[in-house]
Amino acid sequence: MIGRHRNSNRNRRGYVLLMTLLTIAISSLLLVMFAQFSLNHAIETNMIENEMQRKWGVASIQRVAIDQSSTLLNERIIDQEAEVWRTRPLRESRARFELGGKQFDVVVGDESAKADVNRLIQAGIPDKKISDVIQKISGSKLTVNLNEFKKPRTAKEQPIDSINQIFTAANREMTAAEVFEASRNITCWSNRLNYRTATEETLNEFISALAGQTAGVQITSERNRNPEKSLKEVLQSIQATPETVRTLTRVLSETSVSQSVWIHVRDRKSESYALLVRKNVAGSVQRYCAFSW
Repeated sequence: MIGRHRNSNRNRRGYVLLMTLLTIAISSLLLVMFAQFSLNHAIETNMIENEMQRKWGVASIQRVAIDQSSTLLNERIIDQEAEVWRTRPLRESRARFELGGKQFDVVVGDESAKADVNRLIQAGIPDKKISDVIQKISGSKLTVNLNEFKKPRTAKEQPIDSINQIFTAANREMTAAEVFEASRNITCWSNRLNYRTATEETLNEFISALAGQTAGVQITSERNRNPEKSLKEVLQSIQATPETVRTLTRVLSETSVSQSVWIHVRDRKSESYALLVRKNVAGSVQRYCAFSW
């Protein structure tokens, strides 16, 4: 009887020890799981916080920059001879600053200083010629693919509404940096070219495509010789047919009618791009389009 009692005690102690070890193991496992959950939650919360900071920064900058674009795209300079201040229009205005540990590179641009591809398509210019003009003006190594353009049903419809529809990269998607560089002198939103802020090459190639090489050379040369002349005076001074003058009056302007805000956001772990464009549309209603990469 005594031997059986001792064996029973040993079995009971072994069972208690086994249950104790099992309880410790389960507790340790739960602690690890909760620790992992807490870590994942902290990481996720941090990621959400960073994304909210980025979106808030981008949205705030875009709103202020697009509203103040008329001011940002004009520079006050002193006329030494006349001793007065004058305003000079700019093609773009750049800024860089820090917000919430992130670096924001901002480019406010005059979309009207760029050649509008929709204008060329709607004018019925052959695809090959348009491609040559785009390639020359943009200076991009990307491929111009006009076959993907949607032809308009009416003159008022826009064949394209994104720079991504103009260029393609071989066997891969274009990067945001490539889109930005390719669109420095090309647009699809302004409808008119700013005679004051377009580069000499953009002005010459755009006018030559729409009204002939002679008109392009004459207007570019006249702007270089007499930069203070109004567009109306320039059109009256060139040797061109009335139809050519009417065409140029429709496609040229002396003010910015469309603006854009490019934002490049960077921190130690990531980077992103955002683009907001204020389109040129008839009437007082303002329309915008936004892109992000």
